[in-house]
Amino acid sequence: SPTAPTKKRAAPKTTKATTKRLTPGGSKNRNAQLKTAYTDGAGLPVLSHPQDMFDDLMTKAPEFEGVVELLSRPLRIATMCSGTESPVLALDMMSRAAEEQYGVKLEIEHLFSCEIEPFKQAYIERNFQPPILFRDIRELGRKKAVTAFGSLVDVPG
Repeated sequence: SPTAPTKKRAAPKTTKATTKRLTPGGSKNRNAQLKTAYTDGAGLPVLSHPQDMFDDLMTKAPEFEGVVELLSRPLRIATMCSGTESPVLALDMMSRAAEEQYGVKLEIEHLFSCEIEPFKQAYIERNFQPPILFRDIRELGRKKAVTAFGSLVDVPG
């Protein structure tokens, strides 16, 4: 019985420029490390930590400094179907990158979160402590809504 020819696998497109790994966390010399770390076929660094991604993003947004100065107050944020609070995390990482690169800090005022799933409510409360954690998005069109802890409070307007 004839055997099928075996295909030779192509070499991966990602090449290892150096064996030095990026240090975890928010190292101040991370941008320098990015230039010598892993690269893809186009010679661009592979970004594997979220803060690295936002650091890189902010290098492409020098006008962000002007936006923060024009705002002249904290950015007010409220999240609904909040889950992991991704918008809060992203804004925080953008703010850190802008402060390091441009010397401006985006201040954030977290007004409230809203999440119906109890285990997600627990995550939000444990990690973000919003001033108000509403239970049900369907109640937010009213003047008052029930919090995750059962209190009836005013919905910020």
